[in-house]
Amino acid sequence: MLQFAALFKKEFGSYFRSYFGYITFGFYLFVSIGSSFYFGSYFNMKDTGCYSLFYLQPFILAIFLPALTMKVWSEEYRSGTAEFLLTQPVSFAKTVWAKLLASALFGILMSLFLLPLIFYTSTILLVDWGNIFCCFIGLFLLISLLCSLGCFISALNRQIIISYLLTVIIGLFWIILPFTKLYENYTNFLFAQIGISEIIYFISFIGLAGFLNVLVLWYRFSALKNKNWKFTLFCGLAFLGTVILNGVAGLMFGDYKKDFTSHGQYTPEKISLEIIEQIKEPLFIDVYVAKDYLAHNPENYYYFQQVKRFLRKYETQSRGMIRLRVEEVSAFSALENEVLDNDLYFEENANGSKNYFGAIIHDDKGKGLTIKQFIPARKDYLEKDVDKILWRFVNEKTAKNIGVYLDSMQNVENFQTFLLDLENDYNVMKVEEDAYEISPKLDLLILINPKNISLSFMYAIDQYIVRGGKILIFFDVYTEGQNETVNDANLRILNFLDSWNVKLNNKFAENPVMASEFSVSDLPLDLYRAVLFEVANENIRLEPVIKEGDYYVGVLLKGRVSSLFFGNPHKSEKILSDMQPYKAKSDGDVTVGIISDVDIITDKRMRAEESPDYNPYGIIANSANGENIRYLIDYIMKSPYLELPVKKGYKNSSGIGGKIGNTINNKYLPIYEELLKKMEKNNELLRNNKAAAKDKMNSLKKVSEAGTEMSLLERQAENVLYEMKKSYFKEISEIMIIWSVVYPLGVIGLLMLLTAIYSRRKKHWIKVKYNE
Repeated sequence: MLQFAALFKKEFGSYFRSYFGYITFGFYLFVSIGSSFYFGSYFNMKDTGCYSLFYLQPFILAIFLPALTMKVWSEEYRSGTAEFLLTQPVSFAKTVWAKLLASALFGILMSLFLLPLIFYTSTILLVDWGNIFCCFIGLFLLISLLCSLGCFISALNRQIIISYLLTVIIGLFWIILPFTKLYENYTNFLFAQIGISEIIYFISFIGLAGFLNVLVLWYRFSALKNKNWKFTLFCGLAFLGTVILNGVAGLMFGDYKKDFTSHGQYTPEKISLEIIEQIKEPLFIDVYVAKDYLAHNPENYYYFQQVKRFLRKYETQSRGMIRLRVEEVSAFSALENEVLDNDLYFEENANGSKNYFGAIIHDDKGKGLTIKQFIPARKDYLEKDVDKILWRFVNEKTAKNIGVYLDSMQNVENFQTFLLDLENDYNVMKVEEDAYEISPKLDLLILINPKNISLSFMYAIDQYIVRGGKILIFFDVYTEGQNETVNDANLRILNFLDSWNVKLNNKFAENPVMASEFSVSDLPLDLYRAVLFEVANENIRLEPVIKEGDYYVGVLLKGRVSSLFFGNPHKSEKILSDMQPYKAKSDGDVTVGIISDVDIITDKRMRAEESPDYNPYGIIANSANGENIRYLIDYIMKSPYLELPVKKGYKNSSGIGGKIGNTINNKYLPIYEELLKKMEKNNELLRNNKAAAKDKMNSLKKVSEAGTEMSLLERQAENVLYEMKKSYFKEISEIMIIWSVVYPLGVIGLLMLLTAIYSRRKKHWIKVKYNE
């Protein structure tokens, strides 16, 4: 052991006794960090595993590690020290493994200096340390494998440059070629999904390279140099045996991987496993993703890998009842047309091709349901979205029915996301204004901003309610760009509100809070001019949905309500002024939901404006509106979807660039908005200047002053916007320069200083020892 330690210490120290080792160290950090900035979309990535920092490491290491191993044996041969070293009373194996371990440990030391950047990232974004730990384990194994390969190739020839080039070429081919499965096994570590097969893969090939290295030395210094064919045959058989070993390990253990993420990201919940167990007929999950969607954005590829690995768990748990097929579809192909015919959401990109990522789940009888889109912003709901589809297959009951009425004045395009989401899980049917009766088969009626509706339609709504129907009303008294008086006069739904003793406060909500039982998203609400109201009806039970102080923005009413009509309005046009209460059969038979803000169920910012069909592709979930209201609908309908799992708290709403942008916006936007208000006042003065003729000169003077001030304000506003952009790029540039240039130089300087201190103390110790 002392011999091994002495050899290891000598080899490891040699990397610090030359500038070459420091240069390799510095350039490795520069390329690793710089590539994550320029090619890895570091500032845009929102994942918790720092994927942008690790996914290019195999290619970087394949170029830099051969620089550490190319001299391990080639230089020994050229200088003639190999014969001396190998004739000492030290086994070949100890010598080989000491050199291999020294180079691998130096490579591991280089990689560990990526940790400070990860610590910095963790101060801004949520980081999964379980995932990070797995990333480094995979990185250490990859370094050891490439170093063992480099030492083996170095032992084959005397030329240092040839050793370097051969190691680089073979290493890159080993990584790039898919059948070698090196990158695939490494990637499993990046996604914290590790099994026995991955460990066997790296350990077996590291052991093979070390064994062959020992064999090469034994062959060189033996009397068997004329037996080349035997040596080559034996090496080939050893390599073939390792390949067979990994093939068997993959077949036996390839599907069984441990989820090492801190939150169990790839582990289906108990209820999901119960749904899987109920599947009696084979189901096929066909995942389709556009190649262009993966090619231009590392974040998209990262989420694609997460989805694929999660669905693979379903396939494993189902014991053959679920079969997963993943297809990367080429642009403009026949398969693409077939896929998009199944209503997957798509968006045209700058190249004119389409980006999409969704799944079709079907049985062998032709019944199929679609997950129209997988998006990183909806990562929390991935398991729930899959379970919804599977539940509909195993449950023979038909989906519940929802009727939706949209006022003719309402912009339908603004509700695409909301309506399409409902259509995924319910039978959604449009309710027309000329309906004389609401079908009792409807499980829920949603009225969106019902303004100028007919008396007969009011009667149909009234009868649906008093017969125990469930209804959810989104009303909007004040709408931007419309006359408030007209809206008050035409909003006939106010008659219903009066009958339930719902009194408008005529004040807008400023800081509303979602009730905890209906809040399923950590993001804030985004309300627009929501009107506050109060409920003064002792005959009903209240469940607050959105509240501010003593007033409500949203509420559920259960119990007794009042009917608006006496008789049939088709025979009489009279609405009772003294409305008679209708007593429900029991408390809870009548459920009425009231939300005083239409905009809560949609958000214009959550829609891709450039999308040709305004589908919700590329949604950025910047508010809790959609998910919270969707949960409310499921709650009213007592949907089984309520019990399906949602994994919360493991995603970032924005990347580092977004966080920096938000900080800068918070600093400059108040100034910019104040300038806009001043500009609006000047515009109003210019538009409404109606001075009398005798004051025309003073009027013209005021107009001139207002115009001059307007010009000044516009320049100031442009300067503010310029400063915002300048501040953003300045901060991003500073981060890039500090971490990709200053930090590597600082590390090199620190290592050189520590080496100099160590050398000086060692010399002093030797001097003192020999003087004694």
